[in-house]
Amino acid sequence: MKVLLINPPTSNSYAKLGVNMPPLGIAYLATVLQKAGHKAQIKTVQ
Repeated sequence: MKVLLINPPTSNSYAKLGVNMPPLGIAYLATVLQKAGHKAQIKTVQ
């Protein structure tokens, strides 16, 4: 199964400081899906 995970734009305290934090929660979900045999893709919306 193909799964598209969308990372919506957010305004958090890290972004205000100019620090780009990777979306770890979505990355963990994609990894679990891939290990279960699915094709997961992450798109970041700006």
